[in-house]
Amino acid sequence: MDRVAWNCLCDCGNPNYVITRGSDLTRGRTKTCGHIQNKDHTKLNNSRKNDITFGRISRIYHNMKQRCLNSNHRQFQDYGGRGIMICKEWLGGNGLDNFYQWSINNGYSQNLTIDRINVNKGYSPSNCRWATKEIQGNNKTLNIQLKISNSDI
Repeated sequence: MDRVAWNCLCDCGNPNYVITRGSDLTRGRTKTCGHIQNKDHTKLNNSRKNDITFGRISRIYHNMKQRCLNSNHRQFQDYGGRGIMICKEWLGGNGLDNFYQWSINNGYSQNLTIDRINVNKGYSPSNCRWATKEIQGNNKTLNIQLKISNSDI
């Protein structure tokens, strides 16, 4: 008898949680929070399920949502906890598809990661880019930037 229940964040784009039994998850009975029709959710997943690029972008997207929307996520305090949010265009029923299209049209590559240009603003097309880990490492809130002029030398 399965008595373990899971509190799952739906990937429909809305910060909706659904409590479901573990056996329902493993058997594929619980697929969404009910916000979108299961057939639409299945259609989106099936249309790109063999696409390696979509799979990586999807993982990046879901990790971004977890950091910003899930207060139990280990990095929430550095993202959602300090007000970093995700634009409406990348949330909602078409959020993942919109994020995927933006990614493909804005320099996505397997060797790049999502980077917020202004680390104090949220995830949106105007504040995000695909960057190398080196560029991203130089764009952190913990970094201290020094400006040295010729008169200081």
